[in-house]
Formats: sequence, C-alpha cells, structure tokens
Amino acid sequence: PINNDYNNNIKTSSLAHAKSGVLTKIIYPTKGHSTYEYELNSADNLFENTSSITQGQGLRLKKQSNYSNDALLIGSTVFDYEGGKSINPLDLFKDYSYKTVDKSGVYNVFSYQIKSTLANSDNNVSPLSSGNILGYSKITKSEVDENGNTKGKIVTTYFNNRDVRKELMDDNIPVYIPTIKNNNFQDNGSIKEIEYYRNDGVL
Repeated sequence: PINNDYNNNIKTSSLAHAKSGVLTKIIYPTKGHSTYEYELNSADNLFENTSSITQGQGLRLKKQSNYSNDALLIGSTVFDYEGGKSINPLDLFKDYSYKTVDKSGVYNVFSYQIKSTLANSDNNVSPLSSGNILGYSKITKSEVDENGNTKGKIVTTYFNNRDVRKELMDDNIPVYIPTIKNNNFQDNGSIKEIEYYRNDGVL
C-alpha cells in the first residue's frame, strides 16, 4: 500500500492484479447464472503505528448479481464492510534512538535518531497466532431487487481484535517474538450480534 513512484517502484495495491484468477461467474444447470464483483480490503492498521485507512491484503466480495436463464437480472446481494483491522499489522518502519558519550576531555552526550525500513515484519505469525489475516467488525448484507430497491438487510457484528505483541526495549534488541492470540476475547470471526431489518429500515 505504500506509494513510491521512484523508478516505477509503485507499491500501491492493484485491484486488477488482485482479481487475476478469482471466480467471477457461475452458470447453473438451470442456465441461470451469478456474477461476482470484488474490491480491495481496507483497514486502519495495515501498518504498525498508523491509523489511516489503507487498501490491501487481498480481496473482499462487494456484490453478487443473480440472473435468470434468459439473462434477466433477478436481484443482487450487496456487502458493506466496517471496522477493517489487520490481525497482525506489518511492522516495517523503525525509529531508533541512541546516545553516545565523548570522553575526550569534556564529557559531551550526543543523541542520534535513525529511521529504517525492515525487509521482514517484526509481527511474525506462528501456530500461536491468528494468522496473517484481515477481519471486519461489522458486515451489512443487503438484498436488492432487479430495480435497485432494497428488500431488507442483515447486519452482523463480529469479534475482531488484533493479536498480542510483546514489546522489546524500544526495539533495540533484534529478537523477533511471534504474536499470540488475544485470549481476553472470543476468537476472531465469532458473532457478537445479528440484526435483521425490513425493506423500510425497521429493525
């Protein structure tokens, strides 16, 4: 998701490339069919110590459209996502602080700050972690008829908490400890609540 156009080194996520090879259409024995539309995932913590919404880390289903055997639109299912979070954010950017002492005659203390980029993330996944996944706190599933009118929706909220990371002395020790599941909550993806709404928005 980092945009660096220097020497054509563009790192922003590409929807076109991410969709390469994914399922876009199913034809049923009845000759009807469904098509699938995707969009990039988004989260406010794809990178450690950031809070801006960034796209990346795979695809999510945006819309499923259903057609009759004569190719007429029957209806669609539309998905809306909220609260996207990376369970193990990328930790690539470091800010190191050092102090040195000049002992030649007068004792002078010098402070240094070094910024660096790692090749591998400090947040390593393991069998003890939830994995390198991205989850959502709320998903709204809306049913839409052939004329674009909403027939109702289902709003589901989920447990969605990042794994626990062990900090190491301001990152000055080059030791990488895998993250572990947060046992203070139920497993990510477990349902908190489901709400059903009519076509007029009434719960």
